[in-house]
Amino acid sequence: MRCFCKFSCHNARCICTELLDRDEIYNSQRLPSADVEKLRELPLLAAHLFSSLEEGARVIAQVNEALLRELEIAQNRVKEITRMCGVSLIPDDILSYIFDLVLEGDEDKDHAILKITSVSQRFRFVAIATPSLWSIIRGASRYSVEMQMKNAIFLHRSGAYPLTIDFHANSRKHVYANIGRFMRDILPHSNRWKDFTVKFDGGKTCVDRFFESLVRLRLDDLHLPNLERLTITVEFPLASWFSEALTQLLRWNAPRLRFLELEDFVVDLRNFESITHMNLTIYSIDFPFDWIYGLESLPSLSSLNLNICCGISKVKSSPKWTLPSVQRLALFIRI
Repeated sequence: MRCFCKFSCHNARCICTELLDRDEIYNSQRLPSADVEKLRELPLLAAHLFSSLEEGARVIAQVNEALLRELEIAQNRVKEITRMCGVSLIPDDILSYIFDLVLEGDEDKDHAILKITSVSQRFRFVAIATPSLWSIIRGASRYSVEMQMKNAIFLHRSGAYPLTIDFHANSRKHVYANIGRFMRDILPHSNRWKDFTVKFDGGKTCVDRFFESLVRLRLDDLHLPNLERLTITVEFPLASWFSEALTQLLRWNAPRLRFLELEDFVVDLRNFESITHMNLTIYSIDFPFDWIYGLESLPSLSSLNLNICCGISKVKSSPKWTLPSVQRLALFIRI
């Protein structure tokens, strides 16, 4: 008998043939009792049939397992193709908006956009054509060549979009040269500065050298027509370093400045009369609390967050002032 089975059988006879013989075994009770030889063969045939069926069940189980694996692979491919086709149908302007929305508020936005450009040729094309994705410019006391090259790419691709500048003064070595290179890189785009942040955590020397570099480059009294937010934070222990000269370190003219955030630092408020929101955090007991009286000279100040973290018992003076324009006041005092 010819076998049409697609599976290879390990027995002498194919499973298909054995299945055809099962009627003979099941109907053996109908055989004449005189056919003794036939009866003697039936137990052997029954055992052989059981073995063949058991082997067939194992093969079917293996085939079923393989089919389930292929089914899962096919299902994943369907999902991938569906997503791919879905993204390909999204117009470029909508895809650009999605990129901007997803990365909004991401502290590592400048690193994330570089990953997006490596996803596909279309992602790269759309990302490069979206100026807002390239608007974060970072600098540091260790201003490496790689960082400088990255900033050059971002400055070019951001076009005319407003910039967010972030400088981290974290080293005393080569501060003058690195600050000079960084500021010269971004100075031609000063009309696009919208948000400027300086963070000091390398000691008082970093503070002094940063502002000394600005004076050397004649950048201490810049006119910044579109600067809206300024943040200066000092993240190292201070010891009696506040003085009247501190307010003269930064004399930028920023007529559109709205948000000012200071941490253990003071500026000449007469240069920033347009401020509407201010966050002031004080950690040092040597902070010149009389400076706070200057807040009365800000006619547009509507929101003030004041955090006194040095312990109210150590404050040398008790500031009392009138702020008629303030509509929202948040006060935190460590007792």
